[in-house]
Amino acid sequence: MNKETLKISCTFMFILVFGLGYLVKTLLYTDDDVPSSTIIFLMIITTSEWVLIDAHRMGVKKGWTTGIFNMSPIWWGILCLYIWIIIFPAYLIKRPLFKSISQKYR
Repeated sequence: MNKETLKISCTFMFILVFGLGYLVKTLLYTDDDVPSSTIIFLMIITTSEWVLIDAHRMGVKKGWTTGIFNMSPIWWGILCLYIWIIIFPAYLIKRPLFKSISQKYR
């Protein structure tokens, strides 16, 4: 297993453990709003994993862009999980730039 695959695997395990913990918390400690909060939670987990996988497959590297969104794929995935409302739209906006840069390097 190479270093890159190991990083991705560790990140998926982190997301999985965090996700299961949050799901258990949601199911045990909320009132009647469990179905809607669970759906929102699953949407955030799924889109965060997609961001991580998509950025990794495109070969996104730190240094491809400037400013606050100059991150590696792992940081895109982790931050999307924690501050989804900001990072997911930012990734969707930056994605065409990443795609064009990745096509230059292939």
